[in-house]
Amino acid sequence: MRRNIGFITIATGENSQTEFQDQCDVLEPIAAWCHAQELTGCVWTALLPNFRAELEIDFSVAEAVRYLERLGKSARENALKYIQNAPPEVDTPVRREVSLRWPAS
Repeated sequence: MRRNIGFITIATGENSQTEFQDQCDVLEPIAAWCHAQELTGCVWTALLPNFRAELEIDFSVAEAVRYLERLGKSARENALKYIQNAPPEVDTPVRREVSLRWPAS
């Protein structure tokens, strides 16, 4: 679904938020990153947060870890594999906490 794909073209400023105003506003840091990397544009997954809608609690690092702890073994292993196999540039507070709690083997 196009609504879930974010993009920016640096030269023209064309971006996905022009059409999909409900996307999270990440254009400024992504544009800065593109300039720093000398990129002409970027495409990303623009999924809206759904932690509260799904679990009826506010998102926090601690709640994300508790969620992972409550998953069944197979589901947790799959979630951890997904988190641990993300590129090193994906450096988030949740990923750092997960790496402390469940060091990659």
